[in-house]
Amino acid sequence: MGLDMYAYASNVKDVECEVNPEKEIKEQTEELAYWRKHNRLHGWFQNKWENKIVGLDEVQFNCVRYYMNSRDLDELEFDLKGQLLPDTQGFFFGNDSYSDDEKEEQIKFDLKFVEDARKALKQGKHVYYTSWW
Repeated sequence: MGLDMYAYASNVKDVECEVNPEKEIKEQTEELAYWRKHNRLHGWFQNKWENKIVGLDEVQFNCVRYYMNSRDLDELEFDLKGQLLPDTQGFFFGNDSYSDDEKEEQIKFDLKFVEDARKALKQGKHVYYTSWW
């Protein structure tokens, strides 16, 4: 068990999925990225989600969809380049995802995701992040 994280591009945005993890999107999606136990990136998305979604204290940031816009991607790129992703702890999250020798490769992969997500948005697709732990 652990933190599995995904980013998808989709032709449809189902707002109900943002707060109802049991509801599935029935159309085709394209996987843009997969991460395993990248707790800092998960923490970044959780902070963004908590700032957007107000009054959902009973909902955990697990198996929900965070839809991104170009501003989110600009902020993520800035924070990746500045190594500003927050230190994030959790039972299923593993060690700090920036503590090992692969940090530079991880950042490179994450920046590639930002690039791919921007392309998907330009094609009129909706881009979202989700996780399961």
